[in-house]
Amino acid sequence: MLSSDTLDGLLAVAMFKSGRGDNARRADAREVVHAAAEELGLDPLAPTLPRFGAGEDVLRAAALRVLKVPKLEQTLAKHRARVAACQAAAERIGELQHRREQLVRNELGRMDDQIKAGKAPGPAPAEAIDELARLDAELALVGPQPGRVGEWVPAAERPLILEAVSPPDVLPSVIFYGELVCERLRLLTVNEHYKAPAARTRERCAPTESETMTARSVAVASITARASAANSASPYPVSGRSERPLPRPSKVITRQCRARYGICIFQCREWTIDHVGSRKTVGSPEP
Repeated sequence: MLSSDTLDGLLAVAMFKSGRGDNARRADAREVVHAAAEELGLDPLAPTLPRFGAGEDVLRAAALRVLKVPKLEQTLAKHRARVAACQAAAERIGELQHRREQLVRNELGRMDDQIKAGKAPGPAPAEAIDELARLDAELALVGPQPGRVGEWVPAAERPLILEAVSPPDVLPSVIFYGELVCERLRLLTVNEHYKAPAARTRERCAPTESETMTARSVAVASITARASAANSASPYPVSGRSERPLPRPSKVITRQCRARYGICIFQCREWTIDHVGSRKTVGSPEP
């Protein structure tokens, strides 16, 4: 674990000093951190990371595998033995309850068979009575809720680990290791050369911008080609018609157009008849 001198050095570099510049303070911090990591047997730039895939967190990794808090393994071994004994007791009580229910079902089945055969059911077998009495006596000693025996010793180990790392001579080392792990994970995440497998898979499967633009242009081109093919297959002749003919007007619109056209022709014709042979003259008429 970290010594008192190292802890004093870490505390000193964590305090702000107005007389020193940023570069000097950073250099002091690097030196002290490097010395503390060497004292714990760690690489400050690449500390041992927890096995997150196996369900290990920073606290468990520091207490059991990296720093190896003294006497914690023995404490956890005793705890696991208690948990196993508690589970065995709970399983035995469950077996007793199951056996009692089985004896009751057997007796009810025997009585049902006797009644269906037209016989009066006699008393239960002495062996079944004795076994049932022993089962009831043992279950009665456990209490009204024998199933709660399995909860006497919780299986969680985290409270024990927290208690083991709480002493002042251990807690600073665990915190220091946790800070190194957090800094390392931050650098790995920020570094563009490091990407998680899921991120690499998404990046590999995602189309690039050029591919997206190409796909869009191809899609638009194919739509245009289909539209041109559909227009070229139109029943209208090519001459005098566009490739995209307008829809045919309705009969009402046609009649209105014809009526307007006929009125215009009639007016023009009347104006022509009124003015045929007329001519304006200036001066005296001819003799």
